[in-house]
Amino acid sequence: MGGITEGFAVEPKSEQRSALLLFAQHLRRLRFAADLTQEECAARLNYSAAHFSNLETGRRMPQEAFVRAAEELLGGREILLGLWRLARDQVMPSGPVADFFAAEEVASSIHTYQAHLMPGLLQHPAYTRAVMASHRPPLPATEVEARVAFRTSRQEVLARDDPPWLWAVIDEAVLHRALGGVEVMRSQLDHLLGLLASHTITVQVLPFAAATSPAMGTSFTLLSIPGDADHVYVDTLTGGQAHRADASAVGAFQVAFDYLREAALSAATSVALIERQRKEFAT
Repeated sequence: MGGITEGFAVEPKSEQRSALLLFAQHLRRLRFAADLTQEECAARLNYSAAHFSNLETGRRMPQEAFVRAAEELLGGREILLGLWRLARDQVMPSGPVADFFAAEEVASSIHTYQAHLMPGLLQHPAYTRAVMASHRPPLPATEVEARVAFRTSRQEVLARDDPPWLWAVIDEAVLHRALGGVEVMRSQLDHLLGLLASHTITVQVLPFAAATSPAMGTSFTLLSIPGDADHVYVDTLTGGQAHRADASAVGAFQVAFDYLREAALSAATSVALIERQRKEFAT
């Protein structure tokens, strides 16, 4: 990818300076030039100071609406937008998978089955970082952080004024696998239990004792979009596949998810199991 104009030429895969960090640094420079504190800038953009701080330190990938509003406020001359696009392209695939992530932002319901990992929308940043750090071959540290920021930004869909109904079925093994270590799993399960206080989020656990596994260990996510075709994303070792127009493929995963819900523990029993496992990691 070519460099950004207006004095910014960047190496998209540079281990020293990722585009996300360049975005964060340029945002900070623009704020300083405007003689605004983080709190003042955040207030004018209608964001919390904590959220703005995460963006200014490169811990989160911003949404496009934030970038455009920041440019209008701070006079970014589209440099900020260019850096954001570069950062997004580093961590976000193109084609149908990109369409899937765009659809996720407007979905009315999200159904997901995860056989090996916590669902991305329910991950604590430390857990996500452990997932990315386990990639083989290893990813550059800056790319790990960019991917963590992107996944964290996706989770903002759960804080919409009209959040989607998220229903997740996770294999019991996910709760026992100490990915990233005991402290990371404690944080992850605390985070999950906090999210389950929302009436729009349901998690069921598929127990070890389940007599059937309709998905045969295949993790997938289904999206329902008002007035549009349903989408399905299937996890693979090389990054996943997205389907939209193939009604038979989408239908097969919908049937599998219904069977998974039937085979899983109830929501209340699942919460109790998560709480017990949280205590196990505390000892």
